[in-house]
Amino acid sequence: MKLGVVGRNDPEGGGFTGSRLNDTATGKLMHMLEKDRQGGLTPVFSPVGSTLAVGNRNYPTKVFDVKTGKVLHTLDRKMTHGIALRPDGTKLAAAYVDGKVAVWDVASG
Repeated sequence: MKLGVVGRNDPEGGGFTGSRLNDTATGKLMHMLEKDRQGGLTPVFSPVGSTLAVGNRNYPTKVFDVKTGKVLHTLDRKMTHGIALRPDGTKLAAAYVDGKVAVWDVASG
């Protein structure tokens, strides 16, 4: 199974409202991810596909469990500009609009 995330826009112009975690081979919906607000960025999967991080320019980055679709962590900094996972999936680097970079432990948040 190959997974992909599809963002949804608010039909009334309110911006980004949420994401669907789909099996890209079949198009089957696996999970609806917790609703978010405008500013969502490109999602990043861990190398083994067990976790998913979604940054947000206006709100904190969230880390999801791919199997359940549940939020594992909501990081305590807002205004993410970009995110990247370490190749072993244990650390998440986040660059912020103020020019700072933070490295987060994926397991503990």
